[in-house]
Amino acid sequence: MPKLFVFAIGGTGSRVLRSLTMLLAAGVQPNTDKVFEIVAIIVDPHESSYGLKQTALLLTNYQAIQKAAFGNKEFLDTNSGFFSTKISTLNNLTSYKDRITGGFTFKLQQLTDMRLRDYIGFNQLNEPNRALADLLFSGYTVNERRDPTELLNIKMNLGFIGNPGFPLFLRT
Repeated sequence: MPKLFVFAIGGTGSRVLRSLTMLLAAGVQPNTDKVFEIVAIIVDPHESSYGLKQTALLLTNYQAIQKAAFGNKEFLDTNSGFFSTKISTLNNLTSYKDRITGGFTFKLQQLTDMRLRDYIGFNQLNEPNRALADLLFSGYTVNERRDPTELLNIKMNLGFIGNPGFPLFLRT
């Protein structure tokens, strides 16, 4: 069966994937005659995020309901209604010995106290790439203590704490 890999990146990606899952549960079908399986992958270093946990739980529940309704059928009829699109994890696609841990979430390694600046190797970037990174990550957000901090200095496992508009308030 063809597979559609959906990468949900960060909190916004989790929210979009949650919405997609609800649409699929309600029986919304893609506008195609092909039957395919969705492989959902959440990439978010902020592992304690409520939104990430909520989305992963929703996907797990979707799989459980689908299994109870359809069993382990490889192909489902595209017009069969509720929960008819198969959603899988990377684990479902590999043999036991090659399994990746984490279910729907892709675990980024060793990010506990790493800052975005260090993760992208900002100090080692050449001039044009450093200018691009400065442009993309200019502005401020808040850290774990809700103190203002530059986006490049935010801890990777923290995320942006739902503050995409924070720079507007800081610069006035």
